[in-house]
Amino acid sequence: MSDGPHLVVAGSYGWSTRYVLAAAPGPGETLLADEVQFEHGGKGSNQAVAAARLGASVDFVTAVGHDHPGEAAIALWQGEGVRADPVRPAGLPTMTGTILVERDGENRIVVALGAMLALGATDAHLVGRLVTADSTVVVQNEAPYPFTRAVLERAAAAGARTVYNPAPVSAALDHSDPVWQAVDVLVPNQHEARSLLGDSDLAPDASAEELAPELAERTGCRVVLTLGAEGAVFAAGGAVERVPAVPATAVDTTGAGDCFTAALSVALAEGAVMRDAVRFACLAASRAVQQPGVIEGLPRRAELAEEVVGNQREWIAEFGRSVIPRLRR
Repeated sequence: MSDGPHLVVAGSYGWSTRYVLAAAPGPGETLLADEVQFEHGGKGSNQAVAAARLGASVDFVTAVGHDHPGEAAIALWQGEGVRADPVRPAGLPTMTGTILVERDGENRIVVALGAMLALGATDAHLVGRLVTADSTVVVQNEAPYPFTRAVLERAAAAGARTVYNPAPVSAALDHSDPVWQAVDVLVPNQHEARSLLGDSDLAPDASAEELAPELAERTGCRVVLTLGAEGAVFAAGGAVERVPAVPATAVDTTGAGDCFTAALSVALAEGAVMRDAVRFACLAASRAVQQPGVIEGLPRRAELAEEVVGNQREWIAEFGRSVIPRLRR
C-alpha cells in the first residue's frame, strides 16, 4: 500500500461495453463495429485507480451488485492497491455503460446506474469514518446527488480538502446550490461550467478565461476548467491562467477527464500550488489518451516520468520543469 497522500474517492463503478467504429450511428441507423471490448469503468473507480497509480493511498466508497461485474470490480481494486468495501444492495445490478469510440478518438457514453441508486445521504458515514483533516476527498456526479452532497459536507466538516468533478452535469445543480460551501476545488469542462452558471450574463461564446473566474466568483470555489486537447484554465486566488495541453496523438479520450481529476487531486494533496497541480494533471491526461481503453491508459508514476523525458521535451522546457521533481517523488 502506498505511503503517499490520503485520498478518499466516493463515486461510481461500472462495467463497460465499448464499441470501436468509424463514426457513431445516426437516428435509425445500424452499423457494424470494428471491434468490441469489455472493461472496468465508472468515473469514481477510474479516479481511484488513477490516483493509486500516481502514488496516493486510496480508499474508495461505492456500490456494486451481486454479479460478475461486481466481483470483477473487487478483484480490480485489490490488484491496484485501492481499499474498497462496497455497498452491495440486493436486487440491483452493477452499474453498466455503453461506449461508442470513433476512430478519431471521440466518444459517446450511455450509463445505467443500477446499484449506485442504492446510495443515499445516510451512506455518507462510510466516507466520514475514513476522512481526517489530512485527507483529500474526490467526488463526481454518477452517484445520487443526496449521497454526493452529504459526502462533501462530511468531508468539509472534518477539515479535509474536497474536489468535485460535476460530471455528468445535472440540470438541477447550479451556482446557487449551498453545496459549494463544502467544495474547495471544482473541476468542470466547458459544457458543465456553462450549465452550472445558468443565468450568467456571459455571452454564449464566452472563453474559458471568462467562464472560469465567473464560476469561481459565483461558487466561492477554486475552479479548474478542463479543455481537452487545449489544456485547462484555472481561476484561483484572483489569478486566471491557461495551462496548455501536452502534445499527444489521441487514440481514445475515454477516461482522460478522470485521469486529469485524479492527478490534480494527488498533486494538491502533496502540497503543489495550483499551477503545478494543473500542469501535472495535463501531463497525466496526455498519457491517458495515447492508447485504447481506460484502465490500460491510466499512467503509473514511473511511466509518466519516462514519458516526460522521452517524448515531451519541448512542453517541459517551456511549462513543466516544476513538475519533474514531483513526478520522481
